[in-house]
Amino acid sequence: MDNKEVQAAKTMVAKFISEVRKESFENNEPTFFFTALIIMHLMSQDAINKLDPKDFSVMMKSITQSFSAKQN
Repeated sequence: MDNKEVQAAKTMVAKFISEVRKESFENNEPTFFFTALIIMHLMSQDAINKLDPKDFSVMMKSITQSFSAKQN
């Protein structure tokens, strides 16, 4: 995976999680935070499961090309 993409994704997800945590406790709904984490996990797993082999092939080709370019 591309390090810039990883860092951008981590930042975006961390901001979202932080906001959900903050809002859930401010609204005295601490279980909402836990529920949101579980739903995010389930939805992301579902999205990964729905990727077909062609999608993986395109991603792997892109990763391989990116890695090869960095080696040269």
